[in-house]
Amino acid sequence: MLQKLVSRLQEPSTWAGLSALAMLFGVPSSTVDLSAKAAGAILALGAVFIPEKK
Repeated sequence: MLQKLVSRLQEPSTWAGLSALAMLFGVPSSTVDLSAKAAGAILALGAVFIPEKK
């Protein structure tokens, strides 16, 4: 289940949808940008430490 979530978070369409929802609920664009960068950094660290399946 975690792998499925991570794979969905790596898709650009997921980020576009989350950004659009955040904007609709009144979140400032600078906060959305910061959140996307933070999530990208976390996923990048995960890519470094999670081994690939063989």
